Amino acid sequence: MKFFETDDGERVIAQRPNPPIIAAFGLWALARVSSGDISDVLSVISAFFFIAWGLMEVFWGVNYWRKSLGAVVIVITLITYL
Repeated sequence: MKFFETDDGERVIAQRPNPPIIAAFGLWALARVSSGDISDVLSVISAFFFIAWGLMEVFWGVNYWRKSLGAVVIVITLITYL
């Protein structure tokens, strides 16, 4: 299916995590076990990393699946924090 294929014809659904998504999930997890202002700050920073990762996927994702996934993560993050 073309949706999952790169320009080279390779099928890519998942890749090794890059620094923004690692940071996003790490900060998100810390925010869940924290409380008060620390939790709020960690959640906001995590959201920025999720959006950064989503933008990277939208603009530089290897196929339409990755680009779509990035867009969905951006939308969900914005809905969650607005």
